[in-house]
Formats: sequence, C-alpha cells, structure tokens
Amino acid sequence: MLKSGRFLFRMVVVALAIATQSVFAAIPENTEIDIASTSYVRGAVASIVSALDEKASVADLSQVAFSGDYNDLANKPDNSHASIYEVRSNSISDAVTGNSFSVEMDGLIFSAIKQGQANYWSVRIINNSGTTRSISTSWTQIYGGLQGVTKENLNFTHGSEHNPDSENGDLGYGKQDTGITYLFDHTNMHLYRWVVTVYVNRAVMAVGKLH
Repeated sequence: MLKSGRFLFRMVVVALAIATQSVFAAIPENTEIDIASTSYVRGAVASIVSALDEKASVADLSQVAFSGDYNDLANKPDNSHASIYEVRSNSISDAVTGNSFSVEMDGLIFSAIKQGQANYWSVRIINNSGTTRSISTSWTQIYGGLQGVTKENLNFTHGSEHNPDSENGDLGYGKQDTGITYLFDHTNMHLYRWVVTVYVNRAVMAVGKLH
C-alpha cells in the first residue's frame, strides 16, 4: 500500500514537472518574469487602500464637482462693478444741416448735431432721466493735437444740456475729429465713456457704461 502511494506521488511530480516545462517552453527566450511574493502583494494592496482612504468621499463633494457649472461655486467674486457690461453705438452718413443722432443710456442722451458752417458737429449730453443729477466730465479732443478740459460737480437738472468741451462742444470743421468724454454720475455712482468721431458729413459714436 505504501509502495502504491509513493508511486502515485512520483507520477504527480513528474506530471507537474512536464506541465511546468511546457508552460515555460512557450515563453520566448531572454524574457524577464517578475513573480511577486505574497507579502509584496499584500503590501501593495495596503498602500492602495491607504491612499484611497485619504481621498474625499462622494458624499463630501459639492454640486460643482458633478455639474462643472460656474454658478454652482460658493463664494464667487463680485465682478458686477469691474467691467464693461453695456455698450451702445450709432452712426450716420451723408448728413445735412440739422441732422442729429444720439445714444441714450440710463436717461442720459449723448448726441451729435450736424451744423452747416464749416462742416462741424456740436456734441451735447442731455439729462432725460426725470431727476437732477450731480455729474463731472473729462473731455479729450483729438484734432491735430490733444486738448482737454474737466468740469466737476455740475448740478445737472432734468431736460438740461451739458457741453463737455471747453469751447462750443464742436467737432470736425472739415477734418476727421474725435472727442472722448468720461462722465461720472455722482448721484448713482456710475461711470460712462462716450467716444464720437466725425468727418464732414459722417459720424459714429459709442457709449459704454464702465461702472
């Protein structure tokens, strides 16, 4: 009985050796094989588990982590007063005496009127808001050179006109001319930039609300 057991054990060992030999025979020569030990595998798994434990759980993530939507962020910066958020423009060509065009923003009318003499334009700001405002303006004119003027703390009543220029608020006189006005509304704490360019019977303007 013992001899039979030894014979069976020898057959199993021989079969295992033959199987192992056939497996390794299928591997190309000069191939490196790393066989990890049990302790190494356990250590690697433990490291992965430890790293996962340090990660935030799904329950701790905010809505923005799933939506990617800026509006889902908390404590967003207030940029409402830091950039241009409204711009309007207008243009006119082939204008004749008396032609006018304007841009209105927040009850302020920024206008240019074509005059007959020497092909010039008069520019005005009109208060159409229904209330009195306190304003200041800074005017820069580009006509072969820079010239400018600042007018401060004006009592700007409803229906009145304001001439931002140091002369008659005129642009052109047969040449290309540009006027740039910054208007600060002390009453409502708004800042506007008005740019108007004219050339003989053509003009274009843009008004931007900066704050």
